Amino acid sequence: MGRTVSMRTRRTVLAPVLAATACLGLAHAAAPFEGKMRLEGTMLRAGRTQQFGMDYYVKQSKIRVDVKAPAPGGAAGYLLGDLTTKKFHLVMPAQRMAMALPTPAAGAQTPAQGKAPELTRTGKTTTVAFTRAGTLLSLVKAGQAPAGDVTNYTAEEWTAKTDADVTELWVVKDLGGASGLDMAMGLSGGQGPAWTRAKLPGFPYRIITRSGNSTSELWLTQIDTKPLADAFFRIPGGFQVMQMPMMPGMPAMPRR
Repeated sequence: MGRTVSMRTRRTVLAPVLAATACLGLAHAAAPFEGKMRLEGTMLRAGRTQQFGMDYYVKQSKIRVDVKAPAPGGAAGYLLGDLTTKKFHLVMPAQRMAMALPTPAAGAQTPAQGKAPELTRTGKTTTVAFTRAGTLLSLVKAGQAPAGDVTNYTAEEWTAKTDADVTELWVVKDLGGASGLDMAMGLSGGQGPAWTRAKLPGFPYRIITRSGNSTSELWLTQIDTKPLADAFFRIPGGFQVMQMPMMPGMPAMPRR
């Protein structure tokens, strides 16, 4: 007998994955980049703060996004995607299942991409330090004693404004290969953050977005260019694969 997963379980597992990836816009590598980026963030909404983390892996057209849930302890599942075939699966190890995310039918109209935000170069700069250990670059956080070889980078502040929100972006050039990532090439079909449609001169290591009564902050804390095995981007053997039905309010992954 096939396994079934309740609507509540699907929402519980999928929500943190979509929320975290939306902060980044699920950009993909326009220039060759293989490796992992670790991002850590907080979301303040209606007086409540939630923390989350995300490991974002890239190899050619393949991506994998592992999201750490706000609850202590563990990953809430992970997302596998192929940017060439436009196929995406939510993998749930606890249930030994993978669910294919819905895509629009062939010929269906996808949401129009929103206009680019008003981008301003503020002239403010700061120095940010990363340590290197082999292929791994790690952010030196405030109050942290660096371990290993330290490289200082200049981060420049840009702001991206829309009618709905203001985003503060601290942009670094030539940051361990991450600057080859095209932030405008999201998977959100135009429904992602407006700043992902801005043309930036580098990669933002810190992103602060203020919208209404909510504020989110995202930090790029690690970049690792260690080669990744192909198997890391495949659904594990023995997992049942099911089609996830479209849920109200959930955008489909675009076909383009």
